[in-house]
Amino acid sequence: MSLACQALWLLPGLLLGLLHFRGLERNADLYAHGRTGPGLALQGLRMAVTACALVAAALQGAWPLLATSAGFLLARLLLVRPPPPSLGPPLGPPLGKQPR
Repeated sequence: MSLACQALWLLPGLLLGLLHFRGLERNADLYAHGRTGPGLALQGLRMAVTACALVAAALQGAWPLLATSAGFLLARLLLVRPPPPSLGPPLGPPLGKQPR
């Protein structure tokens, strides 16, 4: 398989990642608004689609799986934002330290 053909596997991975992480955003919104049932259904669907797509890439060989995974991680890099900085001290004592 040529390098160009292998690199084409980035595109399905990127598309898969975009769908997965946009679904994650929607999933968090559903949970935040108390809609647990649809949130669980969407979460299960996201995991099933991602697993099936990665298994399909793995059946094509190691390079397609690696390229698809790289595209998936690229989508994560593009869509997932870091959390905002902390606005104050932590809510409790550090782990392992008990108040006296």
